[in-house]
Amino acid sequence: MKLLELRDEAIRLGQSEGVCLPFSTCRQVEKIQVAAKRVLADYKVSISDSLSATQAAAWLPANIPESGGLLSTNVGDPAAILRRLHGDFVQRCRHAKNSGRALISTPLDAAISRLNEAVWNVQQKNGIVVLAPGSAFEENLIGVDPEEIRMTKPDVSRLEHIRLALITGCREVAFHQGGILGGCDEVDVIVSLQNVIPEVRLTTTRPEAQTMYRGRNRLSCEVNVPARRGIPLVVGGFEVSRED
Repeated sequence: MKLLELRDEAIRLGQSEGVCLPFSTCRQVEKIQVAAKRVLADYKVSISDSLSATQAAAWLPANIPESGGLLSTNVGDPAAILRRLHGDFVQRCRHAKNSGRALISTPLDAAISRLNEAVWNVQQKNGIVVLAPGSAFEENLIGVDPEEIRMTKPDVSRLEHIRLALITGCREVAFHQGGILGGCDEVDVIVSLQNVIPEVRLTTTRPEAQTMYRGRNRLSCEVNVPARRGIPLVVGGFEVSRED
């Protein structure tokens, strides 16, 4: 039985015998096939490794076990599973993105995401993907723009403690402060360290900033280390131990 069918005007009869099937179409069907295999594996639905095609259409055959198991013996059940999981995935992604909360993932999300992207790509070429074609359960599967539901990884930072790290340099951060030798009372500086964390950013008085890199001074503090690029920021207070 046909699990799903890709209908596209690019699929046509060739100049000689056979069907002309663009490689781009084959790639999208392959992505759909891999995703469908993963999603339906627990239901013992067997997805064919071969692509069947006629003029203007290509489809994936599927076999449902005779015992039925969790399914009946018609193609409506696996088609309904794909439709339901796809709809649930899109809804959860949209909710997480609109609310600013993290997406609560399921083991099948990666496969459903690939399925959605492939169906979306088909639609961009004026094609459609039809679930359970030719049956009473026939229904189009509508892909959603992947950018609309793509989640960015949260920028999770961590706290690290620095103890008695040797100060090897100190430079100004903000251009408007007029330089460490200027007259501003408070400055933001980047302090270079002989440490696993090689640089930290902190705010201090100008006299303190001017003397940090004089002699062999050591810094102790707690810093917020960003998950992505960025200089760790000192949180709370800090202590400079001066060696004679």
